[in-house]
Amino acid sequence: MLPEKITLPASLIDSTYVIAVDGPVPISIDSGVLKVYAGSPDRPLPSAEGTLELLKAGIPPVEPMTIGLSTFWLADGRQIFVCTELAENKGKSVTNAWPELAEKILHLAGDVPPQRAVFVEHYFGGSYDVGQCGLDYPETFDLVEIEWDGSRAVGNGWKSLKLGFR
Repeated sequence: MLPEKITLPASLIDSTYVIAVDGPVPISIDSGVLKVYAGSPDRPLPSAEGTLELLKAGIPPVEPMTIGLSTFWLADGRQIFVCTELAENKGKSVTNAWPELAEKILHLAGDVPPQRAVFVEHYFGGSYDVGQCGLDYPETFDLVEIEWDGSRAVGNGWKSLKLGFR
């Protein structure tokens, strides 16, 4: 279940404003490039062959991740990508998918330059499969600080965002 809309923490848009919003929409992303090594690490099998080798060995294939994605275009030229964890996600969690998730989102968005992209991890009540227990989870936003080597994401860190809204 996706939230109806996402409101950004004010700290993300200080000194600028939002000119367009898309989402939240559910998207499925292959959560990783599958490599199966045939005898040695210098001979990886292609993805399809690798999947067959895993299945033969009794190892289930990796499920794609399903997340909510909201994109905010800012007047200063940045794009904010809010990745919302969903309870129905069967693949990697948003938290465990960085930094590769950043590369995949930029590719899906039309190869946005990394220096213009801002990534935010979002969790809310619908991020958890709580059944009938009635727990109310707080909404959280974390800025994901991606380290880049050219167009390749090589590392990440998190910074909690205060929930003051405009």
